[in-house]
Amino acid sequence: MHSGAYENLTDSVKHSVNAKQSIEQFNNIVISQPGMQNLDMVVEYAQKAIASDNFEGSEPDLTEQDIEDLVSFLNALTDPCITDRECMMPWILEDGENQDPNGDQVIAIDQHGEVL
Repeated sequence: MHSGAYENLTDSVKHSVNAKQSIEQFNNIVISQPGMQNLDMVVEYAQKAIASDNFEGSEPDLTEQDIEDLVSFLNALTDPCITDRECMMPWILEDGENQDPNGDQVIAIDQHGEVL
């Protein structure tokens, strides 16, 4: 998961819910995404993780519906407003205004890393 092998939230949640099964089923098809690095080590380290004495891979009690519900909940936590400058305007200070009067300003960026 930390290698960027999962392209969507559902696959990431399934990995977190049952990491052992996820690692056992992990294959090079999953890691064909652009930007992946150290591919030669990913499977090796995954197998070492499973074999480790401190690996806890208990069977989860979550059904597919439970996972779908969890993913829906997690998606609901993302406010679509954060990627739209028009929507963010009430919280964006204009030039010349005190840009960060109390030191806790959040700077919103879009999916391309551009400031909104």
